[in-house]
Amino acid sequence: MRARSVRRYSLLALLTAALVAVALQSAAQAGTSQIVDHKFFPLVPGTTFKYTAPGKTITVKVLNKTKVIQGHESQEVQTRERENGKITEEFHDWYFQGSGGTVWYVKHTDKTHSDENWEAGKDGAKQGTYLRAYPKEGESWKRTRAPHAGREGSDGALVSSVSDKNLKIRVRSYAGLYPEKVYFYYKAGTGLVMIKDKDETTKLQSVSKP
Repeated sequence: MRARSVRRYSLLALLTAALVAVALQSAAQAGTSQIVDHKFFPLVPGTTFKYTAPGKTITVKVLNKTKVIQGHESQEVQTRERENGKITEEFHDWYFQGSGGTVWYVKHTDKTHSDENWEAGKDGAKQGTYLRAYPKEGESWKRTRAPHAGREGSDGALVSSVSDKNLKIRVRSYAGLYPEKVYFYYKAGTGLVMIKDKDETTKLQSVSKP
């Protein structure tokens, strides 16, 4: 074979390899692998949770999007609240799961209340503990540690009860500005199934998996 033909076939081979690599990369990016698989908080990309509260519907989607925050690939979750069919609240949260199994809360952006936005590593904000790997009754931690994020800046969590199938956490919310005890209920293999406070109860109605 002549040298020119050898070079041509070599270039074609390299080009084919490059195209295959790009295709594989695109395919991998099209579906994000699961980052958080906590027993009480599994975040499977593409899953949609639908909740209802008096006069409201809430849709929570685990997006096929991630972001590296402080060196950790973190899963993006979108929440939209509707009243009379109109979006009244929309915010996004990011989480990652550490090697020990604990779920960390690292970013919050709110389209309605921009003064509540925060990201770990910026403006004094730090990673918050969303769920311990093996929560125990009476155990407590800081869910958010963002001193400049208004009412959502320093929520604290306390485990009220826990079993193999269910977890109940009391959250002291709103950074002490309007102290309020809110109860979060989780079911193993599903995630958050109910939120109760003194004025409102939010209940899970359906889960749509990819």
